[in-house]
Amino acid sequence: MRLHDEHVSHQDKANFHYECKSFDKQRAKSSGNTIVVALCDLQQCLATPYLNTNVAFYKMKLWSFNFTVRNYNTGKTTCFMWHEAIAQRGADEIASCLKMFIMSLPEETVHVIIYSDTCPGQTRNNTLPVVYNYILTQKVGLKTIDHKFLVPGHTHLECDADHASIERAKKKCNGRISIPNDWYMLVRMVSSKFTVIELSQDDIFAFSSILQQSLIKKTKDQNNDPFLWRNIFWICVEKEHPCFFSFKYSLRVEDEFKICDMKRKARASRNNQPVMDIRKAYNQPLLISKEKHKDILSLLQYIDPIYHDFYKNVIKSDNDVVDTSHISDYNSDSE
Repeated sequence: MRLHDEHVSHQDKANFHYECKSFDKQRAKSSGNTIVVALCDLQQCLATPYLNTNVAFYKMKLWSFNFTVRNYNTGKTTCFMWHEAIAQRGADEIASCLKMFIMSLPEETVHVIIYSDTCPGQTRNNTLPVVYNYILTQKVGLKTIDHKFLVPGHTHLECDADHASIERAKKKCNGRISIPNDWYMLVRMVSSKFTVIELSQDDIFAFSSILQQSLIKKTKDQNNDPFLWRNIFWICVEKEHPCFFSFKYSLRVEDEFKICDMKRKARASRNNQPVMDIRKAYNQPLLISKEKHKDILSLLQYIDPIYHDFYKNVIKSDNDVVDTSHISDYNSDSE
């Protein structure tokens, strides 16, 4: 009986979150871009080289990432894409994508509402209010950013349909996916509503580093009550309250917001950097493991030799010496 009641309560909560999302979408639809609703999610990793051969099934491959943001107001989707030698797929990468998306919104936008799943490594974490505070200092007309989380296991975000379209196109693709750029091209061709932005390391900023500068990660709210990110379903950041964020443990409008002050006390600060002084997250290509690099090199016989230099010269392993002298002898037509 208890398990049944918990299941019913969980399902009711999920349905209520869907209703909240529908309500916000209706608000945005009638606002004329003053309110923008966006829905975001990270697609399942895309492998290169992507090959239709049994040999490839057991080999490690290079991952490409696609963080998808659907703008409900326009019906268009922005796909932020990069591969694992450029950056990881953590909080700073997702925050950098959200920054690019929000900064590109129309000047008349004063309120942004974002819906996502509850992945702690990407969105539901301390980096999120940091990047939203930064955005509000940079975008003059924007006043409020709300981020709302759907119930785990019941997300069903609109960008999931975008991912499904990409997966269908992948299965129908006759051409080989040899390097990450082939994924970028494929996604562009899936729909005229898709825009692909290829990220470089210059686009990714270490927003999380601000939590070691002028802001601080808090585990208690303004009333000195403890909070856990895994319980939060709504955060709100407002221009008029810099370095603060409000949060709720539900999406109910009638529930009171709690406040978290992220400012570091002056006496505890060891530098004079401004609160929003951000630096690039990376200054050199990321290395992949020796084992993965070896597996990838073993698959080069199945792709055109024109792509071999990418894996020989761009993709580096954490092994100091990698023998690639034999690669030019591979026959790309062999299966």
